[in-house]
Amino acid sequence: MLFALDSETTGIDPYHGSRPFFVTLCDEDGNQTFWEWDVDPLTRTIMIPPGDLDELDGMIETADELVLQNAKFDVTALATIKMPHGPWPWEVTHDTLMAGHLLASNQPHDLTTMALVYLG
Repeated sequence: MLFALDSETTGIDPYHGSRPFFVTLCDEDGNQTFWEWDVDPLTRTIMIPPGDLDELDGMIETADELVLQNAKFDVTALATIKMPHGPWPWEVTHDTLMAGHLLASNQPHDLTTMALVYLG
């Protein structure tokens, strides 16, 4: 099964407290699954219901291929919430950011520009 994965975080620096509060997976048939968690406005703590991480972990484990934009950021963010439970499956991970650098290092590599350039 092929999954595209993305996470949204409370900031850009997971080494200083930013955490994912929204994770989405889209499978090869276009079916989307997402997990959205409340954020305490005072402490910025993410409140994750029991079972959500097990469900997400199970989907990551079943992936034959994972596609991410800037995989290093998402994987680092997910690691802050102990996800996945085992090591990240880099052997099945494809990073569109790296692919964009290989295809045209002189082009912008944000997702919007890459979609316009490569998908029209």
